[in-house]
Amino acid sequence: MNTPTSQGILLTGATGVVGARLLAEILAKTSANVFCLLRGKDENESKKRLANLLNVYDPENRLADAFSTRVIVILGDLSKNMFALERPKYKQLMAQIDRVFHVAANVSMIANYKQLAEVNVQGTVEVIDFCLAGNIPLLYTSSYSVMGSKAFQPGFVFKENHLDIGQKFEYQDYEKSKWEAEKRIHQAGEKGLRWIIVRLGDVFGDSDTGCYPLTQTTNRSIYYEIIKSITDTGLFFFGYDPLYLTPVNYVASACLYLAFNREATTKTFHLCNPDVQLMYNFVNSVVNNGYRVKLLPLEEYLSLFRSNMVFKNDRPYSSSFTNLMLFLEYAIGLEALLASDPGQKTVLVDTTNAQQFLHKAGINCSPINQELMSKYLNYCVKQGFIASADEQSFALIKS
Repeated sequence: MNTPTSQGILLTGATGVVGARLLAEILAKTSANVFCLLRGKDENESKKRLANLLNVYDPENRLADAFSTRVIVILGDLSKNMFALERPKYKQLMAQIDRVFHVAANVSMIANYKQLAEVNVQGTVEVIDFCLAGNIPLLYTSSYSVMGSKAFQPGFVFKENHLDIGQKFEYQDYEKSKWEAEKRIHQAGEKGLRWIIVRLGDVFGDSDTGCYPLTQTTNRSIYYEIIKSITDTGLFFFGYDPLYLTPVNYVASACLYLAFNREATTKTFHLCNPDVQLMYNFVNSVVNNGYRVKLLPLEEYLSLFRSNMVFKNDRPYSSSFTNLMLFLEYAIGLEALLASDPGQKTVLVDTTNAQQFLHKAGINCSPINQELMSKYLNYCVKQGFIASADEQSFALIKS
């Protein structure tokens, strides 16, 4: 892949899972200055926080010099007019930027639409305005979940050029907010915006190293929360939900390559692993690494945590995942939650366009095999996020 040429890049969401890995990619493969728009009151503290995230993906500090000389923190608010910057500073920033990577998002699964839209929709509008005013190309990271209710339609194939396909978003406020943001980008294209949209899969760690910011960010993937709940309790439920477990280094390499490929302009790409896994495959991979797991019907699994019957260290057990499941049960009802499992008729997220573009550059997504899952789990153990299989202790079920 040819080295992209850029003088200045604006990156939002640099302290997130994808944003930090994309920052590492930009520093390693370009000579661009990277302006990171962050919330905060102190630039030095914000840059230390950013360095802490970058260090997860660069444990040997090979990018330390590039980080210290080429990363500029811009304290602002993505959802405010002109990013809450004074007009001279806003204009000065615009003059130094020739690419924008908009990665920032509120990814809460329990926030309501109004809360999510502040960053996910209005923040995207502010980025669009910045790009239009400066005639700057934009790469936006979305999610394959913008298919909404179509995910439950048997045999449906979600293509990369799909957008408004009659999907509904009942109980899917996050998905709706990303869909609305995509619509704003398409509308801005009619005003001259040069855009690329990438819809990400279920982002997992670096496939080369297993690295992932397990404790350095609050935006951790729900699937890492599932791993923790499984290994902490030895309990889970049987499910056929399709998972698109996508290594973060594949996402970062793909984003950087596509952003500097003129043929990619005004196109959408699914950066989802074509090696689709089902939930029970995912659980099996944990078992195959030596962990013991008892599978229960979903209704029984939920009832145990709803009734505080699962104890660990003499306390009722809860985790981000179990709390989310109980919230969903409360919000949409057990019957709807049971019906949300699409069964064995796996929905296909088509990745043809992305694979054709990226294969030419030698950018290919690693399959989710046992070797890779072992790498991820071993990293979790090394970081103290979960116990090893030999040290796994089980929760007690009390009636």
